[in-house]
Amino acid sequence: MRQVSIEPVRLAPRVASLRRIAQYRDDIAAVSAGLIAGIIYFLTQTNRLTEDSVEYAAAATRGGLEGLLHPHHLLFNPLLAAIYTMVGGTGATRQTLAMFQGLSILVSAITIALVLLALRRMGCSLRVSSLLAALFALGNGFWLYSSQIEVYNIAALCMIAAVAVSLIDGDIVTTGRRAIPAAIFTTLAMLFHQTAIFFVLALLVYGVRTLPREARSGFVLRSILPPLAVVGAFYVAATWYVLGSIAPGTVFWFATSYAHTGWWGAMEGMHFPKAVYGLVDTILAIDNVRRVGVLGWVALALGAAGTVVAIRGLRTATRNGGASVRYLSFLLPWIIAHAAFVWWWYPSNIEFWIVLMPALFLLAGSLLTSVVAGSGAERTVTMGLGLVMACMLGMNAPGILADHANENRRLSYSQEISSISRSGDLFISTGQGALASYLRYFSPSKVLTVHGYCGVEAKTLGNRITDELIHRLELDMRGTIARNGRVLAEEGLLDGGIVTDRDLQHFDRARFSQWVRALPWHAVEGSRGRIYMLSTTSDLSVHESNRSEIPLFHPCGYPGSAGR
Repeated sequence: MRQVSIEPVRLAPRVASLRRIAQYRDDIAAVSAGLIAGIIYFLTQTNRLTEDSVEYAAAATRGGLEGLLHPHHLLFNPLLAAIYTMVGGTGATRQTLAMFQGLSILVSAITIALVLLALRRMGCSLRVSSLLAALFALGNGFWLYSSQIEVYNIAALCMIAAVAVSLIDGDIVTTGRRAIPAAIFTTLAMLFHQTAIFFVLALLVYGVRTLPREARSGFVLRSILPPLAVVGAFYVAATWYVLGSIAPGTVFWFATSYAHTGWWGAMEGMHFPKAVYGLVDTILAIDNVRRVGVLGWVALALGAAGTVVAIRGLRTATRNGGASVRYLSFLLPWIIAHAAFVWWWYPSNIEFWIVLMPALFLLAGSLLTSVVAGSGAERTVTMGLGLVMACMLGMNAPGILADHANENRRLSYSQEISSISRSGDLFISTGQGALASYLRYFSPSKVLTVHGYCGVEAKTLGNRITDELIHRLELDMRGTIARNGRVLAEEGLLDGGIVTDRDLQHFDRARFSQWVRALPWHAVEGSRGRIYMLSTTSDLSVHESNRSEIPLFHPCGYPGSAGR
């Protein structure tokens, strides 16, 4: 009898402990998901940074506020510069790039944790939430950019955080104290990337449709106007600092400057198939079918089978009387507005679709929760999602691992040049791809690029672009030599390998190459014929052309940036 009476006493603390753990089950699951994602991102981090990544790192290490104020993401470059300053950065080194990559990995891992937490607060089961968070983490775009020094993942983090702190018992609370942290994250999202304005639009639609009429004005005053006012003030201050004016037209031009370049916005003719390709490629790297061969087709078959199984489960749940779909008045405006923008802006580029991933996965969670709850079909649906996850892993991992194993010869070449050049020199590059960005990052000399040299005004020059480019380069060369500097050039400038796209559509490559080769170059000793130097005794005669004075203002603050 004593043993029987003692057993419950011994079990009581354990039961209480288990109950306490159960109370924090969602938090534990979210932290675990973030840790697993962070480890995966760290082990597979890219060794091939995009040109934007290197440009942003360069702006952070170079100093000077003007170069940090990018109109598409006012806060991102200053954040990098602040972190660089706080840790006592030692200059433009590979270690600095690695530090910024570590920051991106941390941001991406936290995003995955918040995705799981938001899905649970929407009412998704832990199993479904975990699978959807895993699918989000293994998505081609988000995984690819998890270790890039880019703005998209941190903007996604702020938006998903705004949703997570607003959700209480399955409802998005837009009033009271919960509105304050949500408004803060909403403000940060817009400052990290302009496209978060569509998130604000979605919040406005949701509040108007779900709140009583008497509560709508208070909702707008607490949740909508403060973020817009703060962001507007930031843009006014940035415009004044960069352009010296706070006139409304000037502020608007600064905020939308890239839309006026002709490089973005309807650049692909609003081609619907390209938009579909860009969206699908953000989730599933379909081009990797050719890379992995038979395994790629197996992965696609798994994905197709998983989709079929998941749909069958959803149909079963619907027949069994699933709950009504929720959150559509919030998620659909967000998805539609952002998708329409990307369709116009640059539909095939996965970068701009990444910021939409939180909305799509929250919508998936909402649909699954609505029709699966209480239907008994959850096991079938989760089995299908598991097969889709296997497909995503099989299709996306090869490209990620290839970037991880990339030797990055451009980076090595740029470091080689930086060891040869010195302050006061002029280095001329073709400016194609990430090479010019690496050169600007590592080299102490001034770096000019054929691509982007004339800035956003290149399209207005038309057929005069070649004359204008030669004229400006001659002036820069003469000025450098007059100051006892050296003029250096990469091999691509002399071999005529300049791609005539975008800002060089009317460029006369043959005539430019003839001019370059006529100059007295000689190979720099020890560069194995890859770096050339102009004779300092050269008497450059300035090429006369029917040129006009064109401002060289670059809205991103530094020439040649992709500026997205």
